[in-house]
Amino acid sequence: MDMLLAKSDMAIGARYAALVKDEALRDSVFSRIAQEHAAPLQSLLAITGQQELLHRYRDGASDSPVTHGIHLSINGIAAGLRNSG
Repeated sequence: MDMLLAKSDMAIGARYAALVKDEALRDSVFSRIAQEHAAPLQSLLAITGQQELLHRYRDGASDSPVTHGIHLSINGIAAGLRNSG
C-alpha cells in the first residue's frame, strides 16, 4: 500500500483534472478520487505509527499489549517483504 501511494501524485492528478472544461464534472469526479486517495493514506499512517510501540518498549513499557503489537508488526513486515520480492 505504501508503494502504491508513493507512486500516486495528487498534485499531478489535479493538473490533469484542470483540463476538464466542465467544472461541475471535474469537481465531482476529482473530489471522489481525492477522498479515495485519502482513506488508505490515513490507514497507512495509522499502521506505520506503530513505531510508537518501540518507543514505549524502550521506555520500559514491556507489558503484554506492547510486546504483542511489536510482534504483530514484525510479522506484518515479514509478510510484506515476502510479497514484494
